[in-house]
Amino acid sequence: MKLSVAANWDKALLANLKGLPVHSVFAKLGSDVLGGGRASYLLPEPTREEVRAYVREARRRKIKFNYLLNPVCTGNREYVASSRREIDKYLEWVAGLGVDYVTVAAPWLLQALKRNYPGLKVVVSALANVNNLQIARFYEDLGADSIVLPEHVNRDFKFLGALRKSVKCDIQLIANMTCLYGCPFQLYHANVISHSSCSGEGAEKFHLDYCVMNCTRARLLRAEEIIKSRWIRPEDLHVYEELGLDHFKLIERYDTTATLTKTARAYAARKYSGNLLDILNAKTDPGRQFPVHLKCLRGMNYAQALKLWELRGALYLKEQYLDNGALDGFLDFFRRTDCRVTDCGKCGYCKKTAKRAFRLDPAAAKRNLSKLDGKLDDFIAGGKPARRAAKPGRAGGRP
Repeated sequence: MKLSVAANWDKALLANLKGLPVHSVFAKLGSDVLGGGRASYLLPEPTREEVRAYVREARRRKIKFNYLLNPVCTGNREYVASSRREIDKYLEWVAGLGVDYVTVAAPWLLQALKRNYPGLKVVVSALANVNNLQIARFYEDLGADSIVLPEHVNRDFKFLGALRKSVKCDIQLIANMTCLYGCPFQLYHANVISHSSCSGEGAEKFHLDYCVMNCTRARLLRAEEIIKSRWIRPEDLHVYEELGLDHFKLIERYDTTATLTKTARAYAARKYSGNLLDILNAKTDPGRQFPVHLKCLRGMNYAQALKLWELRGALYLKEQYLDNGALDGFLDFFRRTDCRVTDCGKCGYCKKTAKRAFRLDPAAAKRNLSKLDGKLDDFIAGGKPARRAAKPGRAGGRP
C-alpha cells in the first residue's frame, strides 16, 4: 500500500508520518498565477522560502513531494504572451524546488512540463475527471506517470478492473472524500475554486461557497447521501488491492496536523473504530481545520465577517455519527451492482444502510437547514427582493 497525504506546511506532520507507508505528500502555495483545487482563504499561506525548506525536509525523510498545478480554468492566460511568460517563470520556480511530481488538470500543462522539464513526473488530477478508458489512455499517451481518479468511480469495480488492465501508469484513488455521488455541481465548483486560488483575481477574499452549501444541504435532507458518497473505509482497502490498485490519496490540505495524522494512521492500520466521519473530509468540527486566513478577515467589514461566522455555524455539525463498525460488508453490494444504471429510488440500499449506521440529530439538522436556506436564497436573489408569482391565467409576471 502507498499513501499520498495532504500537506499543510507543518513540519510536525512529516515527523508524525514516520513509519507509515507514505509515498508522498502534496501541496501548493495558497495562491499563484495558475490557481488550483482549493480556495485560498481556506489554506495556509507559506512563503516561497518555507515551501523550499518543506520540500527539502520531506525528501530528507524519504517522502516524495507532489506539487499541485491543477486548475481546470486559467482564464485563457496561457494564450496571452505576457501572462504566459509569468506562468512559465512560475513553472521554472516549481521545477527548481526539487519536487518529485507535479499534478495537473490541463492537457497543455502536462505537455509543457514534459517538454521543458523531462525529469519531472506528472500526475493527472482528479479534476481532469478521468472516468473512462479512452481518457485514461489519452493522458498516458501524453506522458502521464500517474492518474488520480475522480472519487465518483471508486465503487465502479467493473471500470476499475478494466482500467488497471488498460493502462500501465500508476493509478490513485481518493479514499476519504465525501462529495455527493454524481454531484451536479462538480464542473462548476472546479472552475470556481480554480479562480478563487489565482493571484490577481481576489483569490484571498472570502466568498459564500454556493456549491458547498448545496451539497451540505442535500446531506442534511437525505441521510443516504453520506452513504452514496464514494469514500473508502480503511478496512476495505484490500478490495482495491485485489484489483491491482494500491495507491490511496488522503485529503485535505487545510486540515490540522492532528486531523491529517489521525487519518493517515487509520488507513495505514487498515482499521478505525468509532465515527468514520472523523477521518473523512466531512464538516463535523471546525476545530479539525485551520481557521480562515487572517488576510481574508482583514479585508472584511462587520457584515461580511458576520456572514462568515453564520456560514460556519450552518456548514459544520457535530451531531452526526457514522458507525464504522456497522459498515462491515456493506461494500459487497457495490461489487455486484452498477449504480450508473440503477435507480436509487427503486434500489434503496444506501437509505437502508444509513438507517443502520448513520445518526443525525433532527433538531440540529433542522437548525442548520434553516441557516443554509437563508444563505442560499440571499446568494441566488443577488440582493433583490423575491418576485411575486404570476397570477393564474397569465403567461408570466411583469419583467
